[in-house]
Amino acid sequence: MTERPSAPLLPWAIFAAFTVALALVGLYLYQAIRDTRHAEVEAGLKAIADLKTDQLASWLADRRDDLGYLGKDSLLGRDFDAWLRHGGQDAGRLATIRRHMETLVMAGIYDRVILYDAGGQPRLERGGSEVMAEHEAAVREAMRLGQPVLVDFHRDGNGPIMVGMVGPLTMAANGGDRIVGALYVGQRTETRLFPLLRKWPLPSQSGETVLARREGDQALLILTRKDPPMSRRIPLSSQDVPAVRALRGESGFMENARDYHGDPVLAYGLKVPGTPWVQVAKQDQSEGDASVHRAAWQVAGVLTLLLAGAGGTLGFWWRARESRYRHRILKQELNQAVAAQEAAEALAASDENYRILAEYSPDWAHWLGPDQRYRYVSPGCESVCGYPAADFLADPGLMARILHPEDLPTWKADLEETPDPLHPAHAPLALRIRTRAGEERWIEHVCRDVYGSDGQYRGRRGSYRDITAARQLEQERAQYRRQLEAEVDARTADLKASNGDLEAFAYSVSHDLRAPLRAIDGFVAILLEDYAPSLDAEGRRLFGIVQENARKMGGLIDDILAFSRASRLALEVATVDMNALMDEAWAGLAEARGKRAIEFRRADLPPVAGDPRALRQIWQNLLGNAVKFSRGREPAVIEVGGEAKDGLIWYWVRDNGAGFNPDYAAKLFGLFQRLHSQDEFEGTGVGLAVVKRFVDKHGGRVEAEGALDAGASFRFGLPETSPNPFEKRSDL
Repeated sequence: MTERPSAPLLPWAIFAAFTVALALVGLYLYQAIRDTRHAEVEAGLKAIADLKTDQLASWLADRRDDLGYLGKDSLLGRDFDAWLRHGGQDAGRLATIRRHMETLVMAGIYDRVILYDAGGQPRLERGGSEVMAEHEAAVREAMRLGQPVLVDFHRDGNGPIMVGMVGPLTMAANGGDRIVGALYVGQRTETRLFPLLRKWPLPSQSGETVLARREGDQALLILTRKDPPMSRRIPLSSQDVPAVRALRGESGFMENARDYHGDPVLAYGLKVPGTPWVQVAKQDQSEGDASVHRAAWQVAGVLTLLLAGAGGTLGFWWRARESRYRHRILKQELNQAVAAQEAAEALAASDENYRILAEYSPDWAHWLGPDQRYRYVSPGCESVCGYPAADFLADPGLMARILHPEDLPTWKADLEETPDPLHPAHAPLALRIRTRAGEERWIEHVCRDVYGSDGQYRGRRGSYRDITAARQLEQERAQYRRQLEAEVDARTADLKASNGDLEAFAYSVSHDLRAPLRAIDGFVAILLEDYAPSLDAEGRRLFGIVQENARKMGGLIDDILAFSRASRLALEVATVDMNALMDEAWAGLAEARGKRAIEFRRADLPPVAGDPRALRQIWQNLLGNAVKFSRGREPAVIEVGGEAKDGLIWYWVRDNGAGFNPDYAAKLFGLFQRLHSQDEFEGTGVGLAVVKRFVDKHGGRVEAEGALDAGASFRFGLPETSPNPFEKRSDL
C-alpha cells in the first residue's frame, strides 16, 4: 500500500524557514541601506566641516598676512613713527596716515582700523564712533610676541559685533627690528564672517554650522540656520550637545547627539586652528532616516510579495502531492479489482478506470472527433468555465464563443493543423475564456492526435487546466520588475545630470576666473610701464611677483579647462597611424626642446582604433613630461615604443630624467598631484590626469614606473578593437 502523506507539517516548516530567511534578508538590506545613508551623511558633514574650517583658517591667515605686510617696515609704520616723534603735531604726516587708514576702510577690506603707540595707548582710529582702549591686553601681547594676535568677538558700545586682529608695527634698526606701535584691523561679523558659516553647499533642510567657545562654565554658540544669526549660551554640563562635546576635546563624527533644541542630530566637530573656537557641522537625524524608512517600506513590499508567492507555490505543491496520492490509491484499487475479475470483466474494468481518471481530475478533459464534435467532455469543465459537459456535447461551437476574441485565431489555427502520426503532440497554448458567470480566466490547453489500433485517425485527446492564479502572479512580478527598472533608470539619470552639472560648474568657474586675472596682469604691466621711475627696486619686485602669480594662476585655469574638456569629450573613432601622430606631437615640442642635446629613439608603433584628438593630447603630455624632467641630463635620452600584449596594444615613453619615488606612483595620475616642487620643475599636476581620463574613455589602462634620479617610464594600453559603441563628439 502507498503510504498516505502525513499532516502538512513539511510545507509549514518550509514556509516558516522561508519566512525567517526573508526576514533576515530584509533586516540585512535595511541595515545596509541605513549604514550606507549614515556613511553618506557622515562624509557630507565631514566635507562641510573641513570646508568651513579651511575657510576660517584661510580668513585668519589673510588677516595675519595683511598685518605682516602692513606692520613690518611699511610706509604706514614709518609715517606713524615720524608723527609720534614729532609729538603728534605733524599735520602732513597725520594726513598721510589717515589716507592709509581710509584706504583700508573705503576699499571694503576692513570696517575699523586703530593705531596704538608703543605704550599700548590708542592714538588714531577710523571706522568707529570713538577711539577705544578695550584691546590694550591684545595690543601688548602682540608687541610682546612680535606677531599678530586674534581679537575675538567684541562690540564697541552699541555698535555691531566685530572680530579682528592686532599686530606690531616694526621698523628696521641696527641690531634688529624696533617696535613703534601696533595696528588693529576689525571686520563686522554679520557681513564678513557669518556668510561663510551660513552657506551649506549640500542639499539639506536641517543642515547647520555652529561655532562655539568656552566662557567660564558655559559654552557660547554662534548659530547660523535654525535661529539665524544669533548666539546662545548653554552650560558645559549639556553633554549631548555636539558643540559641548567638541569643546571637551571630542572631534570627528558624533552620534547619539542632541542639538540646542533637543533634536536628535548627526554631527562632525573640528577645532579651528589658531583660535579658541570649535566648529560643528550637524544635520537632524530624522532627515537622514527619512530616506532609510522609505527604502525599508519598499524592501518590505518586495519581501511580502515573495512570501506570498512562496506560500502559493507550497500550497499548489501540497495539493498536487495529495492528488498524486489519491491517483495512486485509485490505481491500486483498480489493479486489485482487475486481478480479481474474470477475463470477461476486463473491458468493463478498463472503462471504469478511464471514467474515474477523467471525472475525478480537476482538469477539463475532452475527446474531439475528426468531425470537430466532442465525443467526451469530463465533468471538470464546469469547475473551470461554468458550463456542464452536456452543453459542449450538444453545441460544438460553444468553445469558440467563450474564447477571448484575441486568442480565437490561435486556437483555430491549432485545430486546423493536419494530423501527423510522427508528431502527434501539439504545442501547449495559453488562452483566455469568459466563464458562464462573466469572469475572465486563463487556461492552458494541451492535446495530441490519437489513432486506433488500425492506424486510423480518431481525433484529439486534450485537456484544459485553470492557470489564472499562476498567470496573475507572473503579471504582478513582471509589473514590479518594470517598476524597479524604471526607478533604477530614474536614479541613474539623476546621477548623470548631477555629474553634468558639476562639470558645467567647474567649466564656468574656470572661464569666469580668467577675465580678472588678465585684468590684474594688464594693470600691473601698465603700472610698471607708466610709474616705473617712481618705484624703488622693492616696489618693482613686488609688482613682478603679482604679475608672475597672476600668470601662474592663468596657466592653472587653462589646465583645469583642459581637464574639463577631457571629461566632456565624446570620442570619434578611426584607425590611427600612431607613428605619424607621435611624430606630429614631437615636432610640436620643438620650442620646449630648444637647443638641448636630446637622443630620441622611436621604434615602429602599431596602429590602433581611437580618437585622434585624444591620442594626440596623450602623446603631447607624455613627451612634454619626458622633455621637462630630463632637463639637466647630458645627453637626455627619450625612448618611444609599442607592442600588443594581453589583449591590449601598449605604448610607452621612457626617459633618463629626475624620476620619482615609486611609493607615490599611485598619486601621479590624480588631479593636481605633484611629486616635485615648483622650484624644481614647473607645472600644475593636470597633464597626467588628462592622460588617464582619455585612456579610461578608450577602455584602456595607464601605468608608471620610476625611481628617484633614475628616470621614469609611462605606458598606456588601448584595446585591440575599438570601444563599442562610440558617440559622436558634441563639443570640445
